[in-house]
Amino acid sequence: MIKKPFFSFGKPGLKYSGVDALHQKETPVDIPDPGRILLQRAFPGTDSVVPDIRPGDRVRTGQRVRLSGSGETFLVSSATGTVSSVSEEAGFYGQTVITIAIETDDADQWDKDFSAALKGSDGASGFLESLPGCPGFGDIIRSDPPLDTLIINALDQDLLIVTQQFALQAAADRLAAGIERLKRQTGAGRVILAVSPDQETAARKSGAQVAPIDPVYPNALPELLVKRL
Repeated sequence: MIKKPFFSFGKPGLKYSGVDALHQKETPVDIPDPGRILLQRAFPGTDSVVPDIRPGDRVRTGQRVRLSGSGETFLVSSATGTVSSVSEEAGFYGQTVITIAIETDDADQWDKDFSAALKGSDGASGFLESLPGCPGFGDIIRSDPPLDTLIINALDQDLLIVTQQFALQAAADRLAAGIERLKRQTGAGRVILAVSPDQETAARKSGAQVAPIDPVYPNALPELLVKRL
């Protein structure tokens, strides 16, 4: 993992792990839901937060739960089960954080509206904005003016993790369709795919502009990618 010149003329550096470190026969494994999950969503302190759900209520996988008094903020349940608690606490910078605990069932029961949204793009934006833990999809979709460039980071920020690299390698043939859908949802006219040099060939199947990045820390950090690309 430590990259160091033989004659020590340059500075040593930490090199990110690559998919070549994996055994060729390794495949993704589905991890079952634990018996209890927590869903969280943060709001600005000025927002009226009145969750439209109570302990004992049943939720389905993909169901949107209303969280704000204005009815415009939701949270998508990632499992099927029974709500055991709904709590509110103070977050960073005056934010309010809502936490919903769900005792999960063994099998998923999919919400019909979520299933319909997966088949088209018209209603998908509402679900993308409401995903638990999502990295600002709402801000991306509602950007005014619309985004000019969207950077997709196919590098892993953790030195010992290869999740995103493995996903690129395993699903390279589906990248093109996914990127086109992202462009429709965000309005971005240009998409850049940041990848490790050894995955450049697979990434070009997407039709997006490919930017090879030297896999040395901290090159994969989003702030540096935005500045560089």
